[in-house]
Amino acid sequence: MVGRTTAWRALAGACAVLSAFVLAAGCARVAPRPAPSPSRRPATAAPVRRAAAAITVIRLYRSGLGLAGLTTRPGGGGYARLLESTDFGATFRVISPVTGRYTIADDIWALNRSLIWFDAFSTVTARERLYWTRDGGRSWHSAAVPGHSLNAGATSSIQLTTPEDGWMTVQEPTGPGADLYRTADGGAAWHMVAGGPPSPLRQVAPVEADPAGGLWQAGGLFSDRLEHSTDGGKRWQAFNLTGAPRATGTAATPQPWYSLPAFFPHQILTAVAVPHRNAEQLLVYASGDRGRTWARVSDLPLPGPARPLGLAPVRVAFAGPRAWWALVPGRHPRLFLTADSGRRWQQARLPAATQAWELAAAGASHAWVLVTTASGSPAIAITEDGGRAWHLVTFRGTRSRATQVAPGTALVLSAPAHHDEPRVAAHNEPSERVEPHKLAGGALLDRTALSISSGGVVVTSSALQRRLSALPGSTS
Repeated sequence: MVGRTTAWRALAGACAVLSAFVLAAGCARVAPRPAPSPSRRPATAAPVRRAAAAITVIRLYRSGLGLAGLTTRPGGGGYARLLESTDFGATFRVISPVTGRYTIADDIWALNRSLIWFDAFSTVTARERLYWTRDGGRSWHSAAVPGHSLNAGATSSIQLTTPEDGWMTVQEPTGPGADLYRTADGGAAWHMVAGGPPSPLRQVAPVEADPAGGLWQAGGLFSDRLEHSTDGGKRWQAFNLTGAPRATGTAATPQPWYSLPAFFPHQILTAVAVPHRNAEQLLVYASGDRGRTWARVSDLPLPGPARPLGLAPVRVAFAGPRAWWALVPGRHPRLFLTADSGRRWQQARLPAATQAWELAAAGASHAWVLVTTASGSPAIAITEDGGRAWHLVTFRGTRSRATQVAPGTALVLSAPAHHDEPRVAAHNEPSERVEPHKLAGGALLDRTALSISSGGVVVTSSALQRRLSALPGSTS
């Protein structure tokens, strides 16, 4: 299954004071250049350390495809970037189209490795542009699409069910307001289907289409019910799965929070976070008749204070019919995993001293968590063994930094930074070698040990660990 993240938006919506704020610097172009002679090293100025790029969107698929949307340059002067991994995050490469300055990555969607959509939003004009590729990023098309404002929490979400048919939800939590659009030509043209509140859309939340038919709406900041439409969004039916009466939504009477459903061939799954005075209860419901009836199938107690008004809801990733992940975000995050349809849950230990915000998962082994490190850098925490060990990946300029957190050795890779001109990565470009970097055990990574494509940075985790085990002095 896919997880979508917008950590900067979650914080902005919770505080209700920020607006489309670009946090950091991102991946820059790496121009090919010859390796310097070992006997005559050119004099270079000390590199300027840039803030880590703000990772605004992540998605992870069971095929191993992973996508990360980045925002470059603090203060909003950079570009929206798109990075791709085809091995669950062991390696990354830049496949960005040419975006304008002062843009951020709003959302990403992929049907497979070839068909990818990338939504970029301008923080200057408040206009939005959708890019799509049918060849895995070698070439891109684009079109202007309906956009949102710069108000706190405003965002757009996209979903394509076929190469031609798709949906976009423009959300304005401070309005409040939401507009639903549809495309029948792969994203080139969109027409409005519904708006609200008060009707026909009765909440500000993303809309997702069941491939078998029907639309569902939930997963917004204040989603206290599950909405369903069978006529393309004109009329909606509300589902109150917990049976709890709707209250006014004050700090004294916090409301349940509903996640977007996940669709599988024989069932639909959704989660509801029910707050109590000193704790939360995560309830999972399943439907075997495409949403007509629902049954409660799992309970997960979540210790800690309740989160009123859904400002920091639980992040749930249904990575399969049996493999589910749940993240309680914040400064003291907690991550849970079940591999048996919720019969038994276990807590996975996240990297120490990190704050966690968003979650994407693909099966019981592979998951990405969007975190903030102790130094304040946004990073993707990646696990390939069900949360027993994690790798932190951050991006600085053209530099991509991979650190193995547990167990043992820390590995750091980087490539020289040049300028920030964005471009599409070409697959037939020459490669640039990595300068030697000192490892924890005193060994040097040889110049020929790893090549980095000039079209984008490649980062390795477990593969590099095996490669380095043969080097003298390595502690891996």
